[in-house]
Amino acid sequence: MAARPTRLVVVAAMVAALAFTRASAAVTPGDVNGDGKITVADAMLTLRFAVGLATPSPDQLLAADVAPIGGANGLPIGDGKITVPDAVLVLRAGVGLVQLPATYPGQPAQTPYPLAQYLTLDVGSSTTQTFTLPDGVLLSGVVRNSAGAEVAADVMFTGASNSYIGSSSTNPSAQVRQYRLAAAAGTYNVSISTSVDTPSGGSTDFQYKVPEQLTVQSAMTKDFALPPLPTLYTVSGTVTSLNPLFTPSSVSFEQTDDVPLVASATGSVANGQYAVRLPAGHYRVEIQASSFSFPFPFPIGGTGDQTGGGDTGGITIPGLPEIPGLPSIPGLPSIPGTGAMQFSFSNVTAVLPNPTTVSGDTKADLVMPMVYTVSGKATMADGTEVPAGGTVSLANSGTTPSSTYTPGLGAMVMDGAYSASVLAGTYDVTTQQYDESGSMLVLYADIFRTGLAVAHDLTLDVTFPKFAPPAATGKLTGTVVDARGKPLSSATVQLSTTVPVGQTGRVMLTPKGEIKLDQGGSFSVALVPGTYTVLIMPKSDVDVTTMVLSGMAMP
Repeated sequence: MAARPTRLVVVAAMVAALAFTRASAAVTPGDVNGDGKITVADAMLTLRFAVGLATPSPDQLLAADVAPIGGANGLPIGDGKITVPDAVLVLRAGVGLVQLPATYPGQPAQTPYPLAQYLTLDVGSSTTQTFTLPDGVLLSGVVRNSAGAEVAADVMFTGASNSYIGSSSTNPSAQVRQYRLAAAAGTYNVSISTSVDTPSGGSTDFQYKVPEQLTVQSAMTKDFALPPLPTLYTVSGTVTSLNPLFTPSSVSFEQTDDVPLVASATGSVANGQYAVRLPAGHYRVEIQASSFSFPFPFPIGGTGDQTGGGDTGGITIPGLPEIPGLPSIPGLPSIPGTGAMQFSFSNVTAVLPNPTTVSGDTKADLVMPMVYTVSGKATMADGTEVPAGGTVSLANSGTTPSSTYTPGLGAMVMDGAYSASVLAGTYDVTTQQYDESGSMLVLYADIFRTGLAVAHDLTLDVTFPKFAPPAATGKLTGTVVDARGKPLSSATVQLSTTVPVGQTGRVMLTPKGEIKLDQGGSFSVALVPGTYTVLIMPKSDVDVTTMVLSGMAMP
C-alpha cells in the first residue's frame, strides 16, 4: 500500500503539466473512457485512477480531473489531482445532477460529425421513428512510402470493437491531401490500398494490412507508413479464346500469398497480347471476354447487294438517309428485317483453375474457357408477351433466395426470346420483372429452374409467372436528428425491403424518387409493410467522409 501515494503524486503532476501543454487536445471533461458520453462507467474508471488501481492515458488525465468545476491551483477546471471527489462529480454528471463543460476550457469547440447508419426497421400501417445519428470525431492523416514521401492511397477502417466501417483517401497533389474520416470511438483494423505506375502505362496495386490496431477515443491525426515495395517483374503472354465469338479484353492477377503487401494488377488485351508488372508470388488469374453482335435487319453494302461487298458502298437503314461515301462491310451477310434494329453484348469473366507463379520475368500464355449459350423463348404463364424490361438470369447453383437475395443483371427478353452466355457449370435460372407504375420500384424475381447443367449450347424455354405488385398500404414518418437533437434536413434516406412470394419468389421494393426531408429533418413516405433496411447519410464537410454503422436494429 505504500506505493500508492507515490503513484498519486505522479498522476497529479502529470495532470498539472498536461493542463497547460495539451489544452488544445480534443478532451471532453467527464468522458473518461472516450465513448462520447458521460456515464457511471466513467465515474468507476475515475475512481480506479484515484485509488491507484489503474493508470490513465494522457487524455484520461485531463478528462478525469474535473473537481472543482471552477478550477483551482491556476487551472481552468480541476485542481491538478485525480481524487475521489473527481469520481463523485463525474458520477453526478453521469446521472444528470450536474453539467460539466462540453469541452476543456481553452480548447476550441470540436465540430460535430454525425455518423451514417445502416439499420433495420419494421414498418406497419403507420410507423413513426426518430433516427438519431451519433457524433463521430475527425480522424485524419497521410500515408508515406518507405522513403518518407507522401503517396496517394485509400485507407480503410473496419471496427474490431464495434460495427463501424469507413474509408477515406489521401492525395498529395490535391488541395486537401490528408484522408479525413468522421469516425466513431473504438478499435479498428486498418488496411491501405495504393498503386504504383508502371512504364507500360499500367499500374500495380498493393493492399497493406497495418499490423497494429488503431484505438480512437477523440479527434486525432494518424499517419501511416508503408513497407518497402518488392521488386516488380514483367508477366506477359498471349490470351486465346476457345469460343471465337468472345474476344478477351482484360486479364487480372490477384496475389494469394500471406505477405505484408499483397499485389494485384489488371492488363488490357490488345491483339491477343497482355503485359503486367508483379512481384514474385502466386496469383489467382481472371480473364474477361466480351462478344458484340449486330444482326442488321436490313441489307448491308451497296444498293441491292446482299453480301456486303457491293460496289456503291454505304449502309442503308430504313427511315434514315443514306450517307455518301460510307464504306460497305465486306463479308457481312444481310439478315431479313423485322423493322427493328437489335444488337447484343455479352461479358463473361472466368477464373482460371490453375494459379500462375511469378519468380522473375514470366511468360504465361492463357486460354479463355469455352463460353456457351443458353437461349430460348420467354413468355408469360398465360402465353402473353413478357413486359418490357423482363430478364432471365443465370447464377451458379447454391445461391438460395433469402432476405438479401439479389439476382444478377441477366439477359434481356426481346421479341419473346432471350440469350445468355455462361461458362460450363450448374446454374439456377431466375426470371426478373420490373414495375414502376406505383409509388415504389418493384423487382419480382422467381426461380424458374435449379441445377441446370451447362456443358454445351442449350435451348431452354422460360415461363414468367404472373404477379401483382403489392400495395403501399404502410406509412413511415421519420425525423433525422444529430446527437444533440438538432434536425439534419440535408441528410439522405434510402429504404429497401425484400418480401417472399411463394416458395421460389422474392419481391424487392424501394421508394421511387428521392425522399425529401423538410427543415425539421422530417419525412413521410408510403411503403409496402415489411422489414426495411435503412441507410441514412448525413451531409458532412465536403472533405470529410463518414463511417457507417451496420448490423444494428432499431429498438
